Amino acid sequence: MSEQFSLDLLQAISDWQQGGNFELKKKYGIQLKSTATSLDPEFRQCDVVCYRRISLGKSPLWKLIAEQELPETISSWTNDVSIAKAFKGGVPEEGWQGIIAQHKPTPDEVIVNLDYLYADRDFQSAVEKHKHNIENFDLGIGLYGNHEREIVIEKTSLAPSEIYALGGYSSSPNVIGHKIFGREPTPKEITFMEKRLAQRDEKFGAWWLTGDPLQRVLKKVESHIPALKKKKTKRYSENVRANPRNWITPS
Repeated sequence: MSEQFSLDLLQAISDWQQGGNFELKKKYGIQLKSTATSLDPEFRQCDVVCYRRISLGKSPLWKLIAEQELPETISSWTNDVSIAKAFKGGVPEEGWQGIIAQHKPTPDEVIVNLDYLYADRDFQSAVEKHKHNIENFDLGIGLYGNHEREIVIEKTSLAPSEIYALGGYSSSPNVIGHKIFGREPTPKEITFMEKRLAQRDEKFGAWWLTGDPLQRVLKKVESHIPALKKKKTKRYSENVRANPRNWITPS
């Protein structure tokens, strides 16, 4: 059994997979980064594109595109886009902006490739040997295993070209039916609309926008960024003039 799969490493992985609030994830990420340096290089690389589902709350989409800063620098990605689309229930609830990012990481960005690690027999043997000594094992490694085909990546920014999909919601069948038929649609007509949407790989309710429709949305958002930045700069200047003492840095 390889000595690189120590109890400390297994605990760090289990803590990371257990997760928690923003501060805990940050703490576990730093802990995992420090511990994973003992791993062989093969477990700290990824040669395929990875995907990450992001849910934006108060931070608008234009701000992410304009400033290109990610809310978390050490975060979970997956090499399976279907897992990213379904993660935490798929498209976030209305009022939140869902994004799926795509990125092919460099070796310097990969903290640990858990998909590779879980496929290793020596790692599995180490988990079996130490599982009774791993704190909260049933909430971390014991619960998640390799279900999410996870790659832990440290990445600070996101370019517009790395946005793979945007989450959104269509109108209800009744609303769309009124527009098409001029009245509330019958169950048969709703089925007809569902079949037509399925032919375009779409559906009522939550969906992920990709391809050309996504690019049109992104271009529209990008066209508003200069004006929004100018407005933000103006508001900042007005606040400085109105409250100059609040912006003085002590020497």
